[in-house]
Amino acid sequence: TGDSANVCALMASDDQAIADIPNAVETCGTTIEPMLKNLTPLKEMFKGLDIKGATVTGDTANFDSATTTPVMAAQIIKQFKAVKLNGKWFVTQ
Repeated sequence: TGDSANVCALMASDDQAIADIPNAVETCGTTIEPMLKNLTPLKEMFKGLDIKGATVTGDTANFDSATTTPVMAAQIIKQFKAVKLNGKWFVTQ
């Protein structure tokens, strides 16, 4: 939806959820707002997103070799990394 607060709530930094760091959601939101505006025209590319083939090692994951439906989303998804904190996955990059 392009809502920076929602995006930041799905992110982590230094093995801690952004939402658990004081004032980090606001700071994160301000930082990523320009990027989200650039991605807004591409939001249709992520409707019904399904990711398969992430490489998971312990509590970390990368999407270098992942495939996606819709296929075009893979170009962006492959840049992401994730970490599992308290049983929940967060984007770290």
